[in-house]
Amino acid sequence: MQLLMLETQMNILETLEKQTDQEKLDMLFLLLDRDDSGSIDAVELTNFMRKMNEGMTYAGSIDMAIDYVAANDMDLSGALGKDEFKTYLDLVCNEVGSTFHEMCELILMNIYFSKNGNNKEDEAAGKLAAKQIKERVQTKAGYYATLQDGRMRALFNDFDTNNTGKVDYQEAAIGLYKLIGDMKESALEAFDLLLMYDKNDDQLMDYTEFVRLMLHACALKEKTWSEIADALVHAIKTNPDPSEDDLAKLGIAEENY
Repeated sequence: MQLLMLETQMNILETLEKQTDQEKLDMLFLLLDRDDSGSIDAVELTNFMRKMNEGMTYAGSIDMAIDYVAANDMDLSGALGKDEFKTYLDLVCNEVGSTFHEMCELILMNIYFSKNGNNKEDEAAGKLAAKQIKERVQTKAGYYATLQDGRMRALFNDFDTNNTGKVDYQEAAIGLYKLIGDMKESALEAFDLLLMYDKNDDQLMDYTEFVRLMLHACALKEKTWSEIADALVHAIKTNPDPSEDDLAKLGIAEENY
């Protein structure tokens, strides 16, 4: 039995030596795309991740798979196409310092010969939760995409008038004023938003907290960030600054804050 396994391993390695990187990619993709859908989703990736990580729980593999798929899901489909999968593999190679060929060898050896991986109960649970897992991937992928959106960064920079990399209460209120035009409402909104999104309780919002805030605001308006991004950036750049009277109102509100 051991001799047969060793012979099979040698055959796989010999096959890999003769293949181009594209052929290796095609083979890996076919192995992991278990439902032949033309893409690899987070549920399909869990078995691979557990084979590569001894002792990983199924729940842990779901969380890791969601993160990896979301980070590379450029079209927000909730799964990895072949080009996105190649990007994912390149990132893994960079993380561990291996070549693409070495990574393919390692993955194939684990897929075929590792005793780790999902059992029948795990596979059944994955199928039942597939829709919710895909939605989690798409939500996180949207967040990652928005983090990279130049319009979001421009909006944050317009809020962050003192260029500290964080938005304080006054900056939040003034930025909101330029979007909605009412200082009393803006001051109250700024207080509520800092309370909700200031996760480390320093009375400041960093860029990631700001992005979560804006995505929440979009959801409340039943809009996507892409649908309202241009309008928000235009508004904050062109609408008038608060008057002296408005700033005095803000000062009173800030004292109470």
